[in-house]
Amino acid sequence: MGNYSERSSSLLPKLSIYSRDSTIEMNLIMDLNMKRVMLHELVSVFEEEGAQVMNANLQNLNDRMIIYTIVGQAIICRIGIDPSRIEERVRDLIF
Repeated sequence: MGNYSERSSSLLPKLSIYSRDSTIEMNLIMDLNMKRVMLHELVSVFEEEGAQVMNANLQNLNDRMIIYTIVGQAIICRIGIDPSRIEERVRDLIF
């Protein structure tokens, strides 16, 4: 990530969601010139989908990119969390 170029901004945003057992992690990388997304909006998506947020971070890299990382755990392990539903709702926020 050290060598950021104008060309790489066309590849953003990058959204990845990993799920294992009752834990889910989301990583989102956005260009600062893109639509603004507030961290609390992303946290709300997790909570509304049945996750307890364990960790939420926002990093600003070189005043060019923002990296959001959220880790959550299912409130009710038996029911779990639907990663595709979280992904759909996050995509609705960023586009």
